[in-house]
Formats: sequence, C-alpha cells, structure tokens
Amino acid sequence: DMELLAELPGVQAVEKGLDGALTLVPEPGQAVFPAVSALVQQQGWEPDEMTIEAGRLDEVFRHLTRGEHQ
Repeated sequence: DMELLAELPGVQAVEKGLDGALTLVPEPGQAVFPAVSALVQQQGWEPDEMTIEAGRLDEVFRHLTRGEHQ
C-alpha cells in the first residue's frame, strides 16, 4: 500500500504512524487527494477515514525559516 501511494504524482513521502495510519506528504503546491481517492477506489481499499490537513507545523516552520512567509 505504501509503495503504491508513494508512487503517485505529487507525493513527497508516505509516513506510517504508531496507530497504523498513513500520512501522505505532498510536494509543495500539490493537491494529491484526487489521485489518492482514485487509487483507493481502483485497489478496492476500504479506509476507515481519509482527511486533508490544511498544513503541517514543520512545513510552516520551513517556510518561515526560509523567508517564504512574505
């Protein structure tokens, strides 16, 4: 599962949490939800839930430390 998700266009990384939940980290500016949704349907997976986070603190920190907040 992780390998298929990691190969989707615009996916920078796939992380697995302690609870087994997978988190996809998109490349900056990429919307990967449509591709993920299509893959889930194609593979017949039945996830408990799929959510989109507005942003992650580490991304905000990276943008601020690189001066991209302006």
